[in-house]
Formats: sequence, structure tokens, C-alpha cells
Amino acid sequence: MRIEKYKLIAKIFFWTFWICATVPFFVQELTNERHNEVLLSLWALGEIIFVGLGIWTLRARVDKMIIAIFLTVSFIDTVLANHLSVMYWINGCRFYIAFLFIIPIFRYFWTDDTRRRYFIRRMDRLIYIYLVIQFPCMVIQFLRYGAFDNVSGSIGQMQSGNTSTIIYLASFYLMLRRWDKNASYFKNLLNNWQLLVLLLPTFMNETKVSFIYILMYFFFLVPMDRRFLKRMIYIIPLMVVVAVGSGILYSKMVEGSKVVSLDDVSAYVVGDDQMLELVEYIFENDVIDVEETDYARGLKFMVLPMLYDRHPKAWFFGFGVSQYKGGLKLDKTDFAKRYFWMMQGCIMQWHAAMVDMGIPGGILYILFWITVFRLWRRHKGERNLQMSWMLGLVTCIVSVYCPFMDILPIYVQYMYFVFVCSRWNELPAYQHIPLLGSKKFAFSLHD
Repeated sequence: MRIEKYKLIAKIFFWTFWICATVPFFVQELTNERHNEVLLSLWALGEIIFVGLGIWTLRARVDKMIIAIFLTVSFIDTVLANHLSVMYWINGCRFYIAFLFIIPIFRYFWTDDTRRRYFIRRMDRLIYIYLVIQFPCMVIQFLRYGAFDNVSGSIGQMQSGNTSTIIYLASFYLMLRRWDKNASYFKNLLNNWQLLVLLLPTFMNETKVSFIYILMYFFFLVPMDRRFLKRMIYIIPLMVVVAVGSGILYSKMVEGSKVVSLDDVSAYVVGDDQMLELVEYIFENDVIDVEETDYARGLKFMVLPMLYDRHPKAWFFGFGVSQYKGGLKLDKTDFAKRYFWMMQGCIMQWHAAMVDMGIPGGILYILFWITVFRLWRRHKGERNLQMSWMLGLVTCIVSVYCPFMDILPIYVQYMYFVFVCSRWNELPAYQHIPLLGSKKFAFSLHD
């Protein structure tokens, strides 16, 4: 029996994805252990497999350049400038696997028409099935733990921000794939009502950014053509209704929630006066024993220049790429131990890159997104403007909101959306996947 190379790669890809995307839920719910040795080993194995697939399919010069530049900069920052061991460097590079080895896999399938159609059909099915199974998983978590960060779906607890983000993007992508240009806006929503229903679990946790996502969702579904402004006349009232309805639903789900004021938003983003004074005291007195470990995201960005000033070379080299890894098999770095209060709680992807590699790391982060979004290309019909704008704004949000490139099932889908948004005209016609329970539904996750 002979299996073609691209089918073997696809099977390894999809099986690895589904194991990493579903096992955590069952392990955590059955053992009541959030951090389980089995899961840590599972994530590590999944990362190794995807690195292997990325190397196996590596062909394009741009992908080789991205990998070479990152490895060079990160090695200089970690080993040469900060005198951490090579083992710390290797371990720290795990935090950046999504940036290095996922796009090459997609590009491999894209270079051949047969491979591309084979892969896209299975990715569409993967995205839909993943979206569907989040519903029962999140309902179970909500009933067990209440509307908190534990409600994170099949990838396990404490990933609510990542889960809510990918749910909106998955539903949005499928809505665009199913969109009938000959039908009206509301007719399309009605025809694909199940994709809207699958958004409901995002209000079963404390992810406040869902209010922004749902407004963006309905706004960017509007076709960006000459009638765009005219359509806004009836879309804006819909968005108002959605915003009010979402607020009511959230208040019912999350106990003790209330109408959010500007002061509440400010405190959520940058912290209150008391928190600012605490951080200033910590730095002025070089306090190490800190009890508070969940600081506002904006406050952590404000702290970064203070850290750079205390360690001047960090402006150009950061503190090494192992700050957000380690603590189990490999001990945490001295920096991570000393400033543990900043490393815990909310972790932001862009902020983490600048902690690891300094200002050059922040610049490389921006250049990466410019490259993979292919912002310089202006070929008419090639890019889906709705998906591009939605993804572009979401990328800006999550860059300062959560570590969305550290969870394999999340970054695989996210990178796929980014990859296809500028190649939309190369997607074959969408093949409808019936709802669960239909006789036509194919249960196989990889065929």
C-alpha cells in the first residue's frame, strides 16, 4: 500500500491538531487538574511534530529568511547578550513556533492545485467541526465553574481569550465562504443562522473583548463595494441591537457584572491609581516579594521602559527568549524569578516579544505581520477585504491582549486565516458541511 507524500503530511497535520485540540478538555474535566503532566507532554509532542512538518515542507525563500533572522537575533539576545545557555534558547524558541513553521506547511499545499483543493476542503471541515464542539465543551465548563476563564472550550481551562477570539474568526470565515452574493445581507445571516448560534458560548466567560468582536463581526460582513455606505443605513441599527443584546446576555451570564463606564475601561486597561503607586513603589524599592500578580495589560507596557532603563542593554537585546517558558523541567531564568509579578497573569504577544528581544523584537513582530498579510499586494480580486480588515484589527487587539500564538489549535487556525485572506481567489467553491446529526455528515476528522 502506497500513500502519497502530501496525504501523509496532511494526516499527520490533522491528527496532531485534533489530539491537541480535544484531549485537554477530557483530561482536565476528568482529573480536575488544570496543569497536568500528560497535557504538558502532549503540547510538547505536538510542537515537535509541527516543527518537523514545517522543516519537511520548507521551500519558499521568504520562509527561510524569517526563520534565519529569528534564530540569529534570538541566539544573539539569549546566549551572547544575556549569557543564558543554549538549552534556554531552544526552550524559549518554542514560544515562537507559530511564527516560524506553520506558514511553510500551508504554502506547501498551496503550490499544487490538487494538494491545495485536498487541503482546503479538510481545513474547512476542521474549522467547522472545531467551532461546533466548542459549544458543548463550554456549556459543560460554564455549568461546572460559572462564567469565568475556566470556560475555554476543548483546549482546556484558562484560555478564554484565545477561545473566544478563534470562535469569532472561525464563524466569520465560514460565513464569508458560504456567502451568497445574490442574496441580501439579512438573507445570508438567516441562511447561516447556525454560525451565529455558535457565537453564544463566548458570553459564558469573562472575555470582555467579545463585545468588540461581535460588533466587528457584523460590520465587516458587509460587502466592501460601492453600496457599502448605503448598506450602513440598516446595518448600524442592527449593530446597536446586537450591542444591547450582548450586554444583557453578558450580565445574565456573568454574576455581578454591570454597565461598563469609561473609568472602568481605563482601570481595566492601565490600572487604577492604587495599582500605579504600587508598581512605582516596587521599582523604587526594588521589592521582590510581591503578592499581586495580575496587573493591567497597559500597565505592563508602561513598566517595560522602566525595566529597560534598569538594564540598559535590554533596549537592544531584551532579556532572552526563555522568559515565558520553563519552571518545570527547566528552571526559570533569574529575570523571570525576579519580575515574576509581571510575567504572570495577563501575557500579551507583542509585549512578550519585546521582553524577550527588546525593541528589535517588537519591530520584527510588526514586520512579520506585514509580510504574512502581504500588505504590499494590491491585485484586484486576490484579497478578501472583509477578512483582511477583520483579521488585521483582531491581530492588533490580541497582540496587546493575550498570548494567542502559544496554543497549537489556536495558532494553526489563526495562521490559516491570515494566509488565505490574501489568496481568496484561489479558494475552490465551498462544499457545504451539514450540521451534526445529518445522515450526510462525515464523522472522520482527517479524511
